[in-house]
Amino acid sequence: MQQSIAWVCLVMDQVYHISQQKQLILLQL
Repeated sequence: MQQSIAWVCLVMDQVYHISQQKQLILLQL
C-alpha cells in the first residue's frame, strides 16, 4: 500500500514539473 502511495506522489511530482515547464515555455513566447 505504501509503495503505491509513493508511486502516485512521484507521478504527481512529474506532472507538476511538466506543467511548470510548459508555463515557462509559454512565458518565453
